[in-house]
Amino acid sequence: MENGLSEWASCGLVYLSFHLGPKTGNDKLAFDIGSLGIRIAEMYPNPINRAKAFSWFGTGICNYVAPLSLSKKYLEEAFKLASHYGDVTTAASSAQSVVVDQFAAGMSLFKHLEWSDKYQNFLKLNNPWIHLLCLTVTQTPSFLLNETGLLENEEEMMRNYGEQPVVMA
Repeated sequence: MENGLSEWASCGLVYLSFHLGPKTGNDKLAFDIGSLGIRIAEMYPNPINRAKAFSWFGTGICNYVAPLSLSKKYLEEAFKLASHYGDVTTAASSAQSVVVDQFAAGMSLFKHLEWSDKYQNFLKLNNPWIHLLCLTVTQTPSFLLNETGLLENEEEMMRNYGEQPVVMA
């Protein structure tokens, strides 16, 4: 590849930015390095690496420097790419992050419940553990909006989840 970049350079730069900001306190520098990684990811046709870079950028330093709408853009694209190309781990991480970020950004409760369904359904099928973590965000608006059907479904799913093996790092 040109200029000594490999197809993993985008992921390396974004991952570096993920840790550089908190470590050095220079969020602007970390954001610039992460942005460079994003530009490189957009240059090379590797959708799995692009999904990883977008997910790490949207989850990491982007939240410290830019509006949450920018994180949402990258996380949604990461989810789309990763789920399409079979990278369930990146898709699940992106789904969880975008659901939590948009709730934190002040999205209306009704809109949040409607909007997050596609992510929650994906997580329910592909990563029940992260889905349960996401429920900490979605159960509160469900309760406030008297969406008890959702709560009953989730309660049953949590009871049944105890029968499934859980592997945690």
